[in-house]
Amino acid sequence: MTELKRPSYQEAAQAALQKHSPNAVCAFIAGSVIRGTATEKSDIDITVIQPDDYDDVHRFSTVEQGWPIEFFVQNEQANQYFMQKDRERGMAVMMDMMCNGEIYPEESATSLRIRAEARKLLELGPPKLSAEEVDDLRYFITDLLDDLDADRPHLELMGIVARLYEKLGDFYLRTRGEWSGHSKSLGRLLAQNHPEFANRFEAAFKDAVHCKLEGLIALTEEVLAPYKGTLFEGYKRSAPADWRDFRKLYTK
Repeated sequence: MTELKRPSYQEAAQAALQKHSPNAVCAFIAGSVIRGTATEKSDIDITVIQPDDYDDVHRFSTVEQGWPIEFFVQNEQANQYFMQKDRERGMAVMMDMMCNGEIYPEESATSLRIRAEARKLLELGPPKLSAEEVDDLRYFITDLLDDLDADRPHLELMGIVARLYEKLGDFYLRTRGEWSGHSKSLGRLLAQNHPEFANRFEAAFKDAVHCKLEGLIALTEEVLAPYKGTLFEGYKRSAPADWRDFRKLYTK
């Protein structure tokens, strides 16, 4: 059987936009197809900017001419909201799409204004972690570190290692005042900005999946060391104040 050849991502994106968002003000086509790192299974990410009175802000997925496409449908105010939310959690997902995506159908006052705002936020960087936030991360990482044990069932160990991958990588980047990520984007940021550390990070986690934990334990302790090391004894956090509202439901 002859495999059907897909059109270019630009052709597929244009067809999908004309079909699903014909009245859009502009759009930003982004993702691995733009970075040149796409695989056969990569999708196309498209942020669609609708007129200001558009209220049905949403995301949805579709397939167009063999290409998986993820739409993020917003208006300009919603776009600002999502960029600010990303910044609060130390990630530049939407900002990166606005700064580095391909503008469709062509540059306009709106698309350039959105890009300029995204670039401003990107250059501002993520919020600095407070001392309390650093301690929270230290505690969570310590908890995972203490659970690393080659004698555990392998299924449990994989879950601990996977969780530590994101927590440790996030800690490494955020304590340096840098943007973080999750899943594959975390590894990409480490490789781009700290290649030597990224190689050690990858090797340690690759060994850990096969129950060779010494390298990962040593790397984790090394990353925590400049921030007073592991944290368990004396760690305390109060419950959110609204738990008292929940209690009232049971005391009437």
